[in-house]
Amino acid sequence: MSSDVLKITAENFEAEVVKSQIPVLIEFSAPWCASCRSLNSLIDEIRPAYEGEIKFASVDVDDEEELREKHGVLSVPTIELYKNGDMLDKKTGELPRKQLTDFIEKALF
Repeated sequence: MSSDVLKITAENFEAEVVKSQIPVLIEFSAPWCASCRSLNSLIDEIRPAYEGEIKFASVDVDDEEELREKHGVLSVPTIELYKNGDMLDKKTGELPRKQLTDFIEKALF
């Protein structure tokens, strides 16, 4: 994801995700993951359409082992969608645009 996407750590997870006033999409990824780079590009393309409605964030699984383990992330990319501090849904793997936008819109309604 681009540099303006919020980086989630074990230290800021509660403040940035659990206590967020708007839904949060977190991508668990790694720099070496080709599927992650592809999903990152797609998220960067659609993100402007959701500005102010969804917070986009990422977790580097190599840097944040504690979060990776706590969330049961066994492969990357994995995305989680949160609303009001609760996880609404979780998907693993690369998603086509329509499936990703449908996933995101679950948090808006």
